[in-house]
Amino acid sequence: MAARATSSGTISFGLVSIPIKVYTATQSKTVRFNMLHEKDRSRLKQHYTCTTCGEKVERVLHDMAGWWIERGWEPDWPSQIDLQMIAQAHAARGETRVTIETLELALEQGGPMDAFIRSYLAQLREQEAKSR
Repeated sequence: MAARATSSGTISFGLVSIPIKVYTATQSKTVRFNMLHEKDRSRLKQHYTCTTCGEKVERVLHDMAGWWIERGWEPDWPSQIDLQMIAQAHAARGETRVTIETLELALEQGGPMDAFIRSYLAQLREQEAKSR
């Protein structure tokens, strides 16, 4: 059966008009993330062992990197914004200690979000102290 357009329209750039048609996807795609060893940037297996040197790695270390491989980039240390996103994911799961450690790494890098990170860290530390 031939694919049918779900909608059609025109994109205009000055005097040039380009007709377009929108079709539904024929395949579903998923995004996969790989965790990387901080020391040598090689892929980690599920039981958190480095595939290159065989060293067992703690969970906190490999949560920092990994999605660059799927994008085709050279693995690199995440930016302050990336670290904030990682910290938010840990906070959503209730992992306060890992969230604090991740935000401390973001502060070490420095950047435009330092004031926000400091205030958020203060709140998290108070919350952690109350729960003890």
